[in-house]
Amino acid sequence: MERFSVITLAAWLIAGCASLTPSGLLTAAAFNPLRIETATLRAAVVVPHDVGLTTGDLVLTLSFTPSDGTAPIAETFVLRVSSDIAPDELNVGANEAVFVARLTPTDAARFQATQSRILKRREQVTGKGSFSVTVGGACSRTGRMPAKLPLRTFMSSNAQPFVELSRHADVLADLGKASAGNLRAQFRTCPVGPVDR
Repeated sequence: MERFSVITLAAWLIAGCASLTPSGLLTAAAFNPLRIETATLRAAVVVPHDVGLTTGDLVLTLSFTPSDGTAPIAETFVLRVSSDIAPDELNVGANEAVFVARLTPTDAARFQATQSRILKRREQVTGKGSFSVTVGGACSRTGRMPAKLPLRTFMSSNAQPFVELSRHADVLADLGKASAGNLRAQFRTCPVGPVDR
């Protein structure tokens, strides 16, 4: 059986093993995105309290590239930010905020259809699969970009507890000067009122 390459909740497309926790490495090694129940899939990001995430900031991609050169299957799903209330198992600090995101009902059905398409294709040909959830943006509750941006990422599927996948002491430092500058330029002010759900 071909394994899927899992880049789960890589902060601003950072997917290096140095940022993965031991539990994250084990989860990634055992994770099979073709066998998960889409209604139970949750992604969580813990950031400083002054930083926010809204719908559109978390994006899931599921793909399969056949080894025979035929057209790949690739679908992207925008995750809906459904809560910024800390689940007990995430051990969120007083100065942190947690954002939990799920597939919308429409995208859950599309994700299931993509799973079925890939499973059927894998019966015919070998290939390489990939599953990723990336954090592509964020906003500031204060209107200012923080000097440092620590970030922790988690995932839960099939009604299991959240597993911490990665931990970044400072995403800005991880990105390097040029990429950090681009991120600073993209950082926006959070909308007034509750976070988009």
